[in-house]
Amino acid sequence: MNLAELLKLLHIFFVVVGFGGAIGFHVVMPAAARSSDLTFVRAALRFGNMFDLMALPGFTAAGVLGIILALHQDWDWGENTWLQIGSTLWVLMVLISLAILRPALRRLNELAAKSSGNTVSPELAAEFKKPLQLITPNLLTLLALIVVYLMVAKPGLDIVDVSHYPVAGFG
Repeated sequence: MNLAELLKLLHIFFVVVGFGGAIGFHVVMPAAARSSDLTFVRAALRFGNMFDLMALPGFTAAGVLGIILALHQDWDWGENTWLQIGSTLWVLMVLISLAILRPALRRLNELAAKSSGNTVSPELAAEFKKPLQLITPNLLTLLALIVVYLMVAKPGLDIVDVSHYPVAGFG
């Protein structure tokens, strides 16, 4: 196995880890938002934290490895718009995760920890219903899907000579 193949393997592995976390987050968090049982919500938030700790590092590692792979394979960043757009969307995903999703998740955890009794407090229920809580995970998953499409399909390559690009299916 050469360096490029190893980088591709690790890159794909971390994309899978990232999507595993994102999908898990999409399953657990809406269930927590619908529940009035504080014990369930706290458990769901623990899973949400775990899935977040899979998604962000997974996608971050995949992006870094993807950039290293593109540089290693001499992709022309100026010529390949799909590479520019995909990389820009990846940076945007990481920034949105760090600036919006992580603080929102931290706030949910704080409110759940402060809640007493067996039912979800009105403040915690209201936090789950805030637009950023509802939109951000969906936006991040959509951006990730667009990045994967761009990196796999490489739109626009059919109009240039791709014989010198050492990528699966192109040489």
